[in-house]
Amino acid sequence: GNFQWNFEDVAKSILCMMMSGPFLTGYTQTLNDWYDREIDAINEPYRPIPSGAISENEVITQIWVLLLGGLTSAGILDIWDMISL
Repeated sequence: GNFQWNFEDVAKSILCMMMSGPFLTGYTQTLNDWYDREIDAINEPYRPIPSGAISENEVITQIWVLLLGGLTSAGILDIWDMISL
């Protein structure tokens, strides 16, 4: 409700979009695809995980990077907001 077109507010908005979009949505989608890999191997064998295009280690690394990226973004936004008060 108090958004202004200055550097700080725009930067916070971009960080919020990164946190909720690529990081945390990507995390949940990748995690879901990992748990559905056996079903996808039957129904959609061309997908990256069941087809083997992405290795198990790459999937697990991607899950951790996305989760930690989202949590780090949330932490930065929390601290940034507390400093701005």
